[in-house]
This record gives sequence, structure tokens and C-alpha cells, in this order.
Amino acid sequence: MPCASADRTAPYAPTIWLDSRDLAQRFGQRHHNMLASIDLIISRCPALADHVRFSTYAVTAGLGGKRRVRHALVDRIGFAMLAMTISTLRCEMVFETLEAYEA
Repeated sequence: MPCASADRTAPYAPTIWLDSRDLAQRFGQRHHNMLASIDLIISRCPALADHVRFSTYAVTAGLGGKRRVRHALVDRIGFAMLAMTISTLRCEMVFETLEAYEA
């Protein structure tokens, strides 16, 4: 099924971004699995790329070295699309997060 394109003419409230690390923790998933889900959704719906921003953060590796790890920031639309792919057993958390967007 094709993905609808984003409507760029509609007025939007200020964007709130959710970090993929926080989402992974709240959904009870490993972070790399959450990133894989985001990548899969974007590959199936390229218009969603406007609602996800990728970045990196530094972590301490073995022997005190530093390495950069990828993470994603998703907005309300990105979160809604991601929530549709996650287990329905977590529907209360999804509902609470979507309600927070409205506040």
C-alpha cells in the first residue's frame, strides 16, 4: 500500500521530538531493534523521513575509548507510525504518549 505524502501547507504546533533510546526503553526493546523498526518504516514509507531525524551520540567503549552511536528523534507522526508496528500489548503507553503531544 503506498504511503500518503506529508501536507506541508497545514499549520503545525511546535514539534516535540522523542528520542529512540527513550522509546526503546518504554517499549521494552533493545535500542538497535527500535532503530531497525524505524529504518524499515522509512523504507516502506519514504515520506516519513521528514518526521525522523538521525544523529549520533558519544559512548565510552572498552579501555576508555569513545565511539559514536546512531539514534533517532521522531515527531508525533513518526511516533504514531512506529506505534502501529509495535505490539498492541503496549497500547496504554502509546495512548499516554500521544495524549502528551496534545497537552
